[in-house]
Amino acid sequence: FNDEFVKFLKDNPDVTGVILVNFDSTFTTDIPNLRIMRKPETSINMVKILNGKDFVHDESQDAFKIDFIAPDAKILIVDDNAINITVASGLIKPIKSKCFGADSGKKAIEMIKQEDFDIILMDHMMPDMDGVETTHVIRETIPKALNTPTIALTANALEGVKEMFLNEGMNDFVAKPVDIRNLATKLKQWLPEDKIVITNEVL
Repeated sequence: FNDEFVKFLKDNPDVTGVILVNFDSTFTTDIPNLRIMRKPETSINMVKILNGKDFVHDESQDAFKIDFIAPDAKILIVDDNAINITVASGLIKPIKSKCFGADSGKKAIEMIKQEDFDIILMDHMMPDMDGVETTHVIRETIPKALNTPTIALTANALEGVKEMFLNEGMNDFVAKPVDIRNLATKLKQWLPEDKIVITNEVL
């Protein structure tokens, strides 16, 4: 972001510029044709930002502050898509927890037998064994994980979906595409209190 770019945008008001900033950035601009996109970028954000005429600011675009870390916590991310695991790990990075990935329900079960996790982030739709089936097996066959908080990751955010997941043995859900604010709120809610460290400064 430099003076030449600013001059170019001011001289070309019909051109829309986009600056990519960290999710917690406090950067603002008074240039009407410069949009701010917060990481991690999603297709929904891209559409909103590039569609200048219909762009409506809402508080979800504001910088979000995380006031805790959990460096001793272990979080298992279960998703058949490696990119989704990478994205989720990136979202969790600010709280400094240890992240582990499993690319299938079967792999997750094997890992949970070997390791104690504080939270399981479980993709809903997976081939062979979906998130609900995997959760059933975990609850029924791994005693130490009977009460491990399990949060469903789902593109299905229709009314009543939370109740469905609760009935199937999960504790909560986060809608996809995953929003950093929602995920951080859920992690703070479900992580063991003794592993949450409140920070004096927002991250």
